[in-house]
Amino acid sequence: MQGQAIRRALGNRNYRLLLIGQAISQSGGWMARIAQSWLVLEMTDSPVALGTVTTLQFLPILLLSLIAGTLADRYPKRRVLLIVQSVSMTQAFTLAVLVATGRVELWHVYVLAMVQGTANAIEQPLRQAFPAELVGRELITTAVGLNSAVFNSARILGPALGGLVVAVLGVAGAFALNGASYLAVLVSLVLMRLAAVGAQPSARDKTPLMQIQEALTFASREPRIVFTLSALCCLGIFGFNYSTFLPLLARYELDLGASGYGTLSAALGAGSVLGALGIAHLGYRSPRRQVVGGLAFGVILASIGLSPWLWLSIALMGALGMAGVVFTTTANTTLQLAVPDTMRGRIMGLYTLLLAGMTPPGALATGFLAGLWGIRAAVAIEAIICVAGVLAAFGYLVRSERRAILELDPALA
Repeated sequence: MQGQAIRRALGNRNYRLLLIGQAISQSGGWMARIAQSWLVLEMTDSPVALGTVTTLQFLPILLLSLIAGTLADRYPKRRVLLIVQSVSMTQAFTLAVLVATGRVELWHVYVLAMVQGTANAIEQPLRQAFPAELVGRELITTAVGLNSAVFNSARILGPALGGLVVAVLGVAGAFALNGASYLAVLVSLVLMRLAAVGAQPSARDKTPLMQIQEALTFASREPRIVFTLSALCCLGIFGFNYSTFLPLLARYELDLGASGYGTLSAALGAGSVLGALGIAHLGYRSPRRQVVGGLAFGVILASIGLSPWLWLSIALMGALGMAGVVFTTTANTTLQLAVPDTMRGRIMGLYTLLLAGMTPPGALATGFLAGLWGIRAAVAIEAIICVAGVLAAFGYLVRSERRAILELDPALA
């Protein structure tokens, strides 16, 4: 049955175009991250400068995700995506020209990182909400799983290409190829055959602030949404800090070089792809799969913190990627099925905020704990917090569902 659902989703011309364009552009984006980090280190040899660039790229997600969600609900998604992807392409080509001509300065990289971060903040809720509009609610689970598989495949392919391209064509070449990759998305969006869609009727008489308040009120009254967002917030801050804890573990505990770090990252990505494909194949039954994924994630994360052997760490990283994607994909599907179509963009803005927007505070928390007790203890503490957070959120969901049943039939009390 699910195999048929995958074929139906991929048989949808508009969705297939979107998936192909995203696969190419996201690979280019990951390639550009490698090139950007290399450029900053070449210019400054400063970890502080590198951290600043990363912060500038992720901070807009923290600040703008809710506003971006209102854009997804107020305006036709394809039109906004065309604008955002054009901005990203311009940013990439601008950086390529500055580097190629030898005129690049650090402040250029900072400003362009902020521009790219702003574009990403606006694009992510749109990218999460758009597939449901293309394939329909009955194929949301399949579309979310396939989207996750594409994203994680790009996370493996992009950095590998980035290292090769920087070695052969230089940093400017990597930025230029990233800019060219956005053409794939623009072409795919233009080729889609969509009926003309205007602003949602519910959006015409409301300000963006009123729309955000409406979404928050709706979310707070739906137990499945509260459960999902609560668990997601906990794992977003303390669990999904791969870019922070992974290099620290690789360098200071496993005594690995860049190649060993790359192997750990590849294992994480490979496990994530397998998890995404598995979810797309198995389909969605209930939000309780989030509990399994979240608890498994916490236990595996603690095991990684304690692992003294490289081979075991590699295997655990693959398992961690799989568990993390099971959790996030199920959470994404739960939210999309729990909301009306007119509010999907704003709820996906909340999802983006708690998943990707928590990177800056999560990195600070990891760094603080590692500074006090070492990276192994920091990872173990964060794993315990993840497990406790998932259990607390699940306890809330069980109590809420039981209360709802008793309200319908008091005789069951």
